[in-house]
Amino acid sequence: MTTWWRGGPDYQQRIAYFDSRGLLRGFQLVVSACALVLGGLAANLLLVDQADAPSFYVVVQVIGAVTGLFWAMRWQVRPVPSESGAMVFVVTSDILIVAVSATDLDVMADAFGLSALTLVAIFVAFVLSPAQFMANAGICAVAIAVFAVGLYQSYGWPETALKVTLLGITTIAVPASVQIGLAFLSQDATESDTDPLTRTLNRRGFHRATGVKITNRAAGRREVSVALMLVDVNDFKAINDVHGHEAGDAVLTRVADVLRDVTQGGLVARLGGDEFVVLMAGRARSRYVRIANRIHWSIESEAGLAGVPVTASIGVAIGDIAVADEEAAVSLLLNRADEAMYEAKRGEQPVVISTVLDYPALGVVPVDVERVAPVVGRTGRQCRRRRTPTEARAS
Repeated sequence: MTTWWRGGPDYQQRIAYFDSRGLLRGFQLVVSACALVLGGLAANLLLVDQADAPSFYVVVQVIGAVTGLFWAMRWQVRPVPSESGAMVFVVTSDILIVAVSATDLDVMADAFGLSALTLVAIFVAFVLSPAQFMANAGICAVAIAVFAVGLYQSYGWPETALKVTLLGITTIAVPASVQIGLAFLSQDATESDTDPLTRTLNRRGFHRATGVKITNRAAGRREVSVALMLVDVNDFKAINDVHGHEAGDAVLTRVADVLRDVTQGGLVARLGGDEFVVLMAGRARSRYVRIANRIHWSIESEAGLAGVPVTASIGVAIGDIAVADEEAAVSLLLNRADEAMYEAKRGEQPVVISTVLDYPALGVVPVDVERVAPVVGRTGRQCRRRRTPTEARAS
């Protein structure tokens, strides 16, 4: 149950995932279709002759039909509703399903109308949290209990028990099974994307997560500033050879902890061996440089063990990525950060910043290097940015 309650990605992450995989349009169409069905149930009652029905029943049915149509149209508009907007959709749909069902003079038909709550419950199971699902399940349970009283008075226990059981299965049990299953699948996917030693992402997980991260940080913009930092632990083989593999594992774990603490929300992954990568998006370029410098001196001061000093070489590539071409752009940034990292290893500077990218056709916008200033770290050494091709030719 803990796995289920922790759940998988949150609402915004799921929407970003659908968008990054080209599934968002289909998701919107499905939700709109469900909203039309809910509105159609109300419209159908308007067409049925209920001569003995109070006049306010008609008002409720009109409101139900109009609301269903509104949500069907709203889910076709970008951006899609936020998490709070999705909850408003759920609550209004639940209330109107119950209210419209109550306007049918046939008690058994009333209970049948409650079956539409299943559509809402499935939506909640797929994209909202377990706590929100439980709240929706509570609404369903109360509605079923209220309608059970009328069913019992008209049809007795056998038919009431059967109908209540079916409604409980379709509106609560089946959607709960869907959400629990998704939570376990999400956990399995997370485990397969996670490095078991450092609990960071592995190479596969990093490439799977970059699109979602960049899309989230873009917040609807076509371009977003992105930095890729490659961090390589210096002389790691010597640490293993002299101090043993347990000490080496402890160093890698501490380096991963430093990266998580310093970047705070950055995407951290272990690519293999002693090499880590950090992706950050949506921040000022000068801040990326400061963070890279802080990573360097934090590793020196915090990642070492007693008698085991640890240093790292860091290559950073910074560019404005076109969200539509993020995969090719991230690959280019990764290559440039790799070059910068090896330059840091060969030279005297521990951090090398590469701020100009040569292939804007791949969706990367060149960065104005004059805006990225060197930063002096705690060690007193200076981060050095990589010279642009123009600067190299000028010299």
